[in-house]
Amino acid sequence: MPNMGSQSMPSPERPGAIERTRRWFGDRLSTPVQAALRNTGWLLLMNIGVGGISSIVAVFMIRILGPAAYGQLAFAVSLIVMGLAAAELGLDRIVIRQIVEEEQEQGAVLGSAALARGVASTIGIAVVVPAAVVMRPGEHTIWLLTLVAAPAVYSTCFDVLGSWHTARLTSRTVAITRLGSQLVASGLRVVALLAGLPLVYFAALFALELLGAGIALLIRYQWSADHARWRARWTTIRKLLGESWPYAGSNLAVMTYLRIDQLMIGLYLGNKATGLYAAAAFITEVVNILPMATTQSVIPGLLRLKTANYERYLQRLQIFFDLITWIAIPVAMAVAVAGYFGLVLLFGDVYGDARWPLLVLCAGIAFTWHGIMLSPWVLAEQAQRAFLVGHVIASVTNVALNALLIPIVSLGITGAAIASVVAYGVAAYLVLAVVPKYRPVLKLVMKAYAAPVRYLWKHLRR
Repeated sequence: MPNMGSQSMPSPERPGAIERTRRWFGDRLSTPVQAALRNTGWLLLMNIGVGGISSIVAVFMIRILGPAAYGQLAFAVSLIVMGLAAAELGLDRIVIRQIVEEEQEQGAVLGSAALARGVASTIGIAVVVPAAVVMRPGEHTIWLLTLVAAPAVYSTCFDVLGSWHTARLTSRTVAITRLGSQLVASGLRVVALLAGLPLVYFAALFALELLGAGIALLIRYQWSADHARWRARWTTIRKLLGESWPYAGSNLAVMTYLRIDQLMIGLYLGNKATGLYAAAAFITEVVNILPMATTQSVIPGLLRLKTANYERYLQRLQIFFDLITWIAIPVAMAVAVAGYFGLVLLFGDVYGDARWPLLVLCAGIAFTWHGIMLSPWVLAEQAQRAFLVGHVIASVTNVALNALLIPIVSLGITGAAIASVVAYGVAAYLVLAVVPKYRPVLKLVMKAYAAPVRYLWKHLRR
């Protein structure tokens, strides 16, 4: 017999680099943290994927439809988007918190929120459809587009399920559903473009995309083992709305100063001008996906750090502000240069007059990104009511400047772009400058503009 004692045991195979990395993180991150990171990853994928797909298809829509037809569609969609903002009632954050804190009451919370949004959606549609008739007398196509797209407002009722998944750290379902809905709707848009179908089909697809995703989420919820029977309670509705109204007002004010320019251009200058401006705005808005995705991923960590170590929280805020600012500035410059020379290449010669408003809107990209990056701080400091006032003032400023610069000073769509940039600055900085206790944060924001000089000076002093 061979001498078994003299044989050495085979050494276990050394794990690869990927496996070692996975084990390293697994040993250091708790299961809840891992779940939160996975959830954040799916949210990022959803935002970037949906935004990317819709942007690619939008380029073809803008080019093929032309300024006048695209302007009609943009006007109708702007009205509906304002109705959506109003119907949301600012409930998302409140619903998430209530489900986390009182999971046994999720049926009452979801049912009450859905009913409140259903009523708000009905009121919103009853406002925006007549608004199209009043604002654009004789424009039967715009009336029809608004009416056909209006059911999209009811998608807010299903959006409570997005909050449910966020609270449970299961946003994978939401991401897959919305990506699927976006792919289907985008495919149908391409077919409609190639077939030369009327504009009303695109308005219908706008509603179909949002409602389809919502209905799919509802079906998936019914299959879930953890689903609860929805029931609406008046006391729960009052509690939710009592806490959410600052968010609701702020959301509506934000959407007003983001969309009112296109509505007022349509009112004063007509469909072609609306289409030209909407094309310029589209290019500058595409890049907003970046701060939205980044901000969403840092909110949980900043909120925890504020409670644990306030000094480190301020340091992390400064680093975050520095990062966002110095991504925004080169991005704005790149979009301005590429947009000015590439706008006609993308959309066609008929969009040449959109170059100047595009350049002006690029000047406001940093303001817009700062407004987005402040949301973790607003949540952490519970400054929602103060920023509601700031957003309302920004909306009023935008309306007033549009009324002055478009018809009176005769700056046309470039005047609308100037009004928007001023409104973005007011929304981002006014409250920080006026309210004394918020001025330290304004200092952090202003220091972010000087970040390269600060870091260079710090390096030289070593």
